[in-house]
Amino acid sequence: MERHWRDAELLFDDQKRKSLGNADHLYGFAAECGLKALMLSCGMEMHNSKPRNREDCCHVDKLLRRYQIYMAGIDNKYVLSDTDFFKQWNIDERYAKDTELSQDQVKKHRSNAEKVRDMIKEAQKDGLLP
Repeated sequence: MERHWRDAELLFDDQKRKSLGNADHLYGFAAECGLKALMLSCGMEMHNSKPRNREDCCHVDKLLRRYQIYMAGIDNKYVLSDTDFFKQWNIDERYAKDTELSQDQVKKHRSNAEKVRDMIKEAQKDGLLP
């Protein structure tokens, strides 16, 4: 998660080479990696470096329902209740021009990725993640 987060921050913050499209894409990947790490800590099984359950093989825009299933019964600090969580993000936007994405849209995705990042830090403190 951290690698995608760092790269997204560089692309989002760099005023000379601002790349909203790539920043947005990486914020989505950062959040997806973080959520899947938490899902792993709560029983998601892997096979050949992929989730065993095909329903878990999805990107962040479709992952919230699966995440909620794994996190049922876990401490409330790991709950994401925002039903709009990354719904406007799409893997195909990697082909989009920067002008097709709004600054507000990218800021919302950044904020959501930051929520996941904070949950990862909390999970590390709690011993759920290394």
